[in-house]
Amino acid sequence: MGSNLAGCQDKRCLDTYEWEQWVPLKEIAPEFGTEECEGARLLYIKGTGADTTYGKWVTRVTDVSGGQAYSFSAEYLAKNVESETLSVQAILTWRKKDGKLLQRDYTDKVSPLSDGWKKMCRLITAPCEAEILDVELVLRYPAYGEVYFRNPVLEKAPAEKPRKVRIASPLVLLRKNLAEHSPENNMKFNLDLIDKAAKLGPDVICLTEKTVEDCLEYLPLSEIADTVPGERTAIFAEKARQYNCYIIYSMVEKEGGNYYNTAVLIDRNGEVVGKYRKTHLPLSEAETGFAPGKEYPVFDTDFGRIGIMICWDQVFPEVARILAMKGAEIIFIPTHGDALIQQQARAIDNGVYIVSCGIYRPTSSRIINPVGEILAVADEEHNHIAFAEIDLNEKFYKYWMSVGPCDGEPRTLYVRERRPETYGDIVKDA
Repeated sequence: MGSNLAGCQDKRCLDTYEWEQWVPLKEIAPEFGTEECEGARLLYIKGTGADTTYGKWVTRVTDVSGGQAYSFSAEYLAKNVESETLSVQAILTWRKKDGKLLQRDYTDKVSPLSDGWKKMCRLITAPCEAEILDVELVLRYPAYGEVYFRNPVLEKAPAEKPRKVRIASPLVLLRKNLAEHSPENNMKFNLDLIDKAAKLGPDVICLTEKTVEDCLEYLPLSEIADTVPGERTAIFAEKARQYNCYIIYSMVEKEGGNYYNTAVLIDRNGEVVGKYRKTHLPLSEAETGFAPGKEYPVFDTDFGRIGIMICWDQVFPEVARILAMKGAEIIFIPTHGDALIQQQARAIDNGVYIVSCGIYRPTSSRIINPVGEILAVADEEHNHIAFAEIDLNEKFYKYWMSVGPCDGEPRTLYVRERRPETYGDIVKDA
């Protein structure tokens, strides 16, 4: 590979660099070429009919600084490509001077431009030992697809600032005093839990499944249900305003002639941000008269994007995957059950934080990080509140995570290496 000695420039326009063609096997080599268009140099790669086609343009920057933050971007135009996420990529490969691999990163953001062009980018801090960066512009697996790349740019940038979020998930022990339950008593119990959790200064408090209606299953749904917005949302909204935090709770929602197990998100101003209706109903709920939800919304907060599942949803990996594909960074789970293994799996599978608020076991309220580690549980030692401050910009690299003998980041790898075109069987009726 040709050397590109660029000095210590803060910004490098890489289209002036030497680019080399790379293929894993000549039998699956695509067509490579360059063009000039409106003063810009285009690098193109075209499939030649084999759906195993794989090739990339590669250039090398030989003077990167370990520990320095860099912003990389490149523009591309794809044609006849079924899955751009899988097939059109830019990879940043960090090395020591002797060529030893340190870390490999896909770009993680794509935004539309004009005339079909898109921009892919990544803000990343170089590994501490990095001295060389290989920039790879990739096309893989489209039979007759093609991609044009232009304006690859690498520049020094300020380091990414932490995005700290303080999360509280209290353990709900309503079932200790079954004889005392009523909608009014249950509401008071949960408001007291919010007061207790608020002393920790959380950005968000998650409550359990059917927050107020738990232990009232003997009553008809029509007697315990409420609308959204409604009387219950107004009560929780007041608490959210009082403590300047988000509140997530679950309730029996009535709309028209249907009843739903619904999770509601209220923001710091006491406004209803949105709701999620439980999609996977256990038989006991279906036979009670609940209707299933049909959508998987995600919600933008002032600290990041979140998703919500409810109890039985968590045993179906598709729910968490859809939320993660929509950009959820934290998935909250109001739940009655204590599905520890499933919760850790959902976190690891998708590279997201999982927050559950449980009701039965002493540790069924917990906070789990993207590699499955339990950060907090609501046990007696912690005053029955799972509480943690997390940083949504923290990276969780793992050795040999797809990328060879170096570090890779699960969250981006899971998105970039999915094969949705092969998943048809999963949506077929059994």
